Amino acid sequence: NTIPVDTDDLLVINRLHFDQRTRLGRGRIMWFVREAGSEDWRHGTETHMQRAHTDAELVTAIEQAGLTLIERRTPHGLEPTATATRIIYLAQKQT
Repeated sequence: NTIPVDTDDLLVINRLHFDQRTRLGRGRIMWFVREAGSEDWRHGTETHMQRAHTDAELVTAIEQAGLTLIERRTPHGLEPTATATRIIYLAQKQT
């Protein structure tokens, strides 16, 4: 479990599970929000399914979509290392 937000008025809890064999990730996000001006709390949950892709799969998909890969970055804006687990791909439409 991770707790990305914990303030006086909001608590967010993430439960993440990744199956290496299927490359599927399941994330359950739970949140608790204090009602404005009261001591009452509301809560909610979401489930997110994600699939991990290899770099080669993503580059192929970008090219097949008619896009040009501009750069890859981590969520922190750094160049990804060989062991990076999350990469953002910046691509643009070819002219």
